[in-house]
Amino acid sequence: MAAAMARRAFLAAALAAATALLNGCGEPDNSPVVVSAIGAPPQLDNPNLRPLDAPSAFLAEASAQGLVRFDATGEIEPALAQSWIVSDDGLRYTFRIRRAQCTDGSPITAEQVASRLRAAASRASRNRLKPVLGAIQEVVAMTDQVLEISLRGPRPNLLQLLAQPELAILVNRRGAGPYAPSPREDGAVQLAVPGADDEEDDEASRLPELLLRGEPAALAVARFADGDADLVTGGTAGDLPLARAARVPAAQLAFDPAAGLFGLAFSPVQEGPLADAATRRALSMAIDRDALVAGLAVPGLRP
Repeated sequence: MAAAMARRAFLAAALAAATALLNGCGEPDNSPVVVSAIGAPPQLDNPNLRPLDAPSAFLAEASAQGLVRFDATGEIEPALAQSWIVSDDGLRYTFRIRRAQCTDGSPITAEQVASRLRAAASRASRNRLKPVLGAIQEVVAMTDQVLEISLRGPRPNLLQLLAQPELAILVNRRGAGPYAPSPREDGAVQLAVPGADDEEDDEASRLPELLLRGEPAALAVARFADGDADLVTGGTAGDLPLARAARVPAAQLAFDPAAGLFGLAFSPVQEGPLADAATRRALSMAIDRDALVAGLAVPGLRP
């Protein structure tokens, strides 16, 4: 996978790009995988204080794991949680936390994880996932290594929610990796895996080095078209014409599957032509929605 105009499993997309590059070369390339994420320069921010754009979400996913994460195929795999059990009624998830450390060496406990998850669902939270976290009734640390999440009702996609960058666990603005970030003067971030001490870390040490940039969509697409970036991620349907204009091959575009319908609506305003409901209705009737969706050429998109 070389370019993704919209992606939530950011790190998985980058690792897939690295695999594609390795498979396409006769000899291993030790240069970093260059990722252009559409948005502002990446920062390891608290997602409960402000919503994350694509660059900061990528950075969070790479350097601050959640309880679980996505693998390269988009499936759930262990991260901070080494295992979990789901009750028969689907209302209780019990996680066993592995002995994890932040990149500065400080340990991560079940209570720290529970505190972060409670903060994400709190009244003051600005976390993007807060509206769907209402199904969580209680998050309790049973021991230093065991965490229990109780739900008000079954939530079949809970693990997928816990794998999102917005629920990555930060302690004193640091995470448990696998990558350690090194900001550069130009606003980019170098991401490398610290030295390995055991088999688990040895597996992580084989991950490729990454160079992450946050930049406008036009610059990101131009950089990719010139061969100076291996992955573009974080775009929307509004950025898709840039990729079409740059003649990015269709096989190098990946799209998030979207639930629901894609449409265009004229919203009421206080004054001007759009304040009149009849005008809004006339404009809405004038749109050729089939042609609009056909022009985007996104597989599976329905008007």
